[in-house]
Amino acid sequence: MEMQSPLQRAVPGRLTKGMIQVGLDREAMFEKLLEQIGWQDGREVFSGARVDKVEVHTKSKRWDFHLAVNDILPFSTFLKFRQLVEASFEPVCRTALYFTAENAELTQKGLTEYWAYAVETSGRGNGFTQTLLQGAPELENGQVRYLAENDVLKDFLKRNILESIEEVYQNAGFPKFTIKPYVDEKLAEEKREQMMRKSAKNDAELARKAYEQIRQANEQKVKAREKKEEVRPAEGPV
Repeated sequence: MEMQSPLQRAVPGRLTKGMIQVGLDREAMFEKLLEQIGWQDGREVFSGARVDKVEVHTKSKRWDFHLAVNDILPFSTFLKFRQLVEASFEPVCRTALYFTAENAELTQKGLTEYWAYAVETSGRGNGFTQTLLQGAPELENGQVRYLAENDVLKDFLKRNILESIEEVYQNAGFPKFTIKPYVDEKLAEEKREQMMRKSAKNDAELARKAYEQIRQANEQKVKAREKKEEVRPAEGPV
């Protein structure tokens, strides 16, 4: 038996994928979705929004919503919408959202606002998550660039992580783009020198502590020897 979602129950008659494909009023479906999840904020940002497709994965109990909006949603709106959809459908199924923004424009503000979410959601950051969260990509002359600390990290990000992060952005409605990691050699050299100075300072501090420990140990030995000599019995006849 095909599973019926809360959204399907909210629409008069039974909403099926076939109805969506033949042109059922998709904007009205989106309005029904907003009602279903209890959206209380203004709806101007969703003007003209529609449900293009709903993919039903019966075995895994997951519904994939393909939604169209005019522009990339402000991140706070996107996040709240996503959380409300998850909460509303949770008793029945898991959900995934795939946005298409018909007038999507790539901006520095959008890249920055969505960066932490993209890193966390990609599931690929792992031990590099905190490093990645230290700075967002830069939009420069139409290219998206990410400053890596060194060549090793740059190559690792390119091979293993950035593609998954790009996909999260695109699922949120961003136009397709590639994040190009790069290394600022001057900055990298400054960091290396800073690390060397810090390492030298730490080494000096360790040497000072080691010297102090040795000095204290020698003093304790001298005191112990002096104390032992004080209690040694006198030699010769009494």
